[in-house]
Amino acid sequence: MAKSQSAMLDRKKLMADPIMVLTIVVLITFLTLFILYPLAILLVDSFYGGNGFTLATFQRIMAMPNFITAITNTLKVGFLVGILSTIVGLLFAYVEVYVRVGKAVGGLFKVVSMLPVVSPPFVLSLSMIMLFGKAGLITRFLLGIYDNNVYGFWGIVIVQTLTFFPVCYMMLKGLLKNIDPSLEEAARDMGCEVTPLSVVARRIFLGAGHPLAAKDALTPEDLKTICIAYYSGSLSHLTGHYSPHFAGEYRLANREDVLDLVVRNEAAVILPGSLFRHDERVRKGELVEKAIPLPGMEHTAPITAIRLPELSFAERLFWDYLIENFAGSL
Repeated sequence: MAKSQSAMLDRKKLMADPIMVLTIVVLITFLTLFILYPLAILLVDSFYGGNGFTLATFQRIMAMPNFITAITNTLKVGFLVGILSTIVGLLFAYVEVYVRVGKAVGGLFKVVSMLPVVSPPFVLSLSMIMLFGKAGLITRFLLGIYDNNVYGFWGIVIVQTLTFFPVCYMMLKGLLKNIDPSLEEAARDMGCEVTPLSVVARRIFLGAGHPLAAKDALTPEDLKTICIAYYSGSLSHLTGHYSPHFAGEYRLANREDVLDLVVRNEAAVILPGSLFRHDERVRKGELVEKAIPLPGMEHTAPITAIRLPELSFAERLFWDYLIENFAGSL
């Protein structure tokens, strides 16, 4: 009953907007006249002749050597372009998501990857001919090559790859950003045993010379004056969820780069407190520890032990001993 009432309300809202209704009618009319109707006529003429249903049209076409050559080359080009576009798109997506590059280089990657999408389809073909053809700027005037042919199989493959790799790039970029970096998930997928050991509180670590290091307790307003730093590729990690509460974020390649940035008082880092207190930088007083002033969020980090499935009897006894005697002290 509720669904029918909701559908009725939606229809009333649609009918109350005459411009929307007119737009939908015009689009359906154009779709029917210029796409659906010609396809239907073509389909009927393909299977029906003067004597009724027949496959003679397909038999005649399949008997043409030129058609067999064309369809074979088309499949080859499509297969190779699909592989190359995926590889190039994956490289661009991986660099943008996981590699730390400057703003200029990152912007250049985005422009190069999106340019084939916004440019007209024939621009890449003309560019290929003008740069690498028989009278191309690069082949003839720079390299002195006068007989280069770009009109064959490999010329089409290159142009098609440059045309379609941005599609793979955009799809793979979203996929890589949403990959869960959890080590526990990867370990379970490999058949490893994951044993929960303890839960520790996350803490903010600042450089000892930071203006906020002298405060007894931070406030949410203080976080909006500093940046947070965390490892590259950890956007979906819990640490990345804190970034909206800070003035900015740094995604760096490894742990040392993150800590160097914090020591220079350029950012803060959020790490498990009881574990990171044993770090040399904390023991030397280069970093100070503060509570996270965000009461509406969970600030604990689970500590787990991961065991490979293939252990000898002695190794398994040692594993059991460690779990029994050291889990509670973490």
